[in-house]
Amino acid sequence: MKSSKQFTKQSINKLEPQVHYKRSTIRGLGLVIEQRSDLIVFMFKYRSPVTLKYRHVKLTAIEYGTATADIVNSIRNQCKVLDAKVINQIDPIEEEKQLKADIAAKERFLQLADGTQAGYLAKFNKLNDHFGKRAVNTISRLEIEAFLESLLPSLEIS
Repeated sequence: MKSSKQFTKQSINKLEPQVHYKRSTIRGLGLVIEQRSDLIVFMFKYRSPVTLKYRHVKLTAIEYGTATADIVNSIRNQCKVLDAKVINQIDPIEEEKQLKADIAAKERFLQLADGTQAGYLAKFNKLNDHFGKRAVNTISRLEIEAFLESLLPSLEIS
């Protein structure tokens, strides 16, 4: 297979397992088909606008003889989307790394926020236990100092 017109369900289903993997490139799609002993792997090949090196993005892998028109259309569409990103100077692999890093940062922030909230609640509950539901402007400075001094022996420095 050399051109995108030859990339059909029938042509994919005619492929046979290889002892040593074999790669074929479909021109016009940036698609690389890798024939292995047990699977056919579809990859998008592009030149990174960031590093200027050639890179591969794995799209999907199927067993021999199981290609359908939906799979072929899905692969074509994925190639078009990835090609549009590369044209717009976006490296799909770097974009995915950044997305994963953003998600990890958000999860870490939520963990910290939960911990901070739990800490504030614990401190508020101590204050609430000591002062009750009194209005803040009715609590004197001496009462606050006495409360804080009562906490000093229980504070641990870490």
